[in-house]
Amino acid sequence: MPSILSDDDKDTVKRHVPKATNKIQAVAVARLYVAYPNRSRWTYTGLQGAVVLANDLVGNTYWLKMVDVSPTNRGVIWDQEIYDIWSYNQDRTYFHSFELEECLAGLSFVDEKEARQFKKKMDDREKNASKATRHTPFGGHNHHAHHKHGLLGGLFGSHRRSSPLIPPDSPNIPPPPASSFSLPHARMPSSGSINGRKRPSEFATLEAFDPNWRENYGEELRANGLTDDFIKENQEFMVD
Repeated sequence: MPSILSDDDKDTVKRHVPKATNKIQAVAVARLYVAYPNRSRWTYTGLQGAVVLANDLVGNTYWLKMVDVSPTNRGVIWDQEIYDIWSYNQDRTYFHSFELEECLAGLSFVDEKEARQFKKKMDDREKNASKATRHTPFGGHNHHAHHKHGLLGGLFGSHRRSSPLIPPDSPNIPPPPASSFSLPHARMPSSGSINGRKRPSEFATLEAFDPNWRENYGEELRANGLTDDFIKENQEFMVD
């Protein structure tokens, strides 16, 4: 496992992706982006952690799983089954993209060496698969399955894309995370003032829709892994 993870972090990954039912092929620390709702712009989902490429020895398929290794210890916060027509692209050394049912998604890796190793393991996954998995078309028993977990399934619902989204040479690819990458802690901004004047709200659209949105929806949003930054950038879509 990558050196950016502590021994405790590695134990957390092994606990949530257990050896008894999974063969871990690669682990790397990354952030998850989606090209949604704006197809021409990457949006940070607020999800980051240890991304695991694992051969599921029970379902005989492959999965991407993101494990929360922050003190909140939320377990697997996102996962995606690798189906039989999976396309995984290296847009930059540190940034890889792939299609979900609703949109294009991307992983921005902290360490380029880890990213290269992750891409190699992804490309070699069929060769490294268990015997039972090699004899099962990728996608397991659920061909063309696009499994969604938590944030993506709850936020996107049944929306489906109808055309290609972002080309591999897009200038909109986000910069790599800083080397001093830290795992997130969900927080709610405090209200305050500047020189005696109240700060303008960063959530004006949501507050216009429901002044008590934090009380009514805040816990649910946090439970689904939505950070304040993600909510702020997508509040118009959420109101719609």
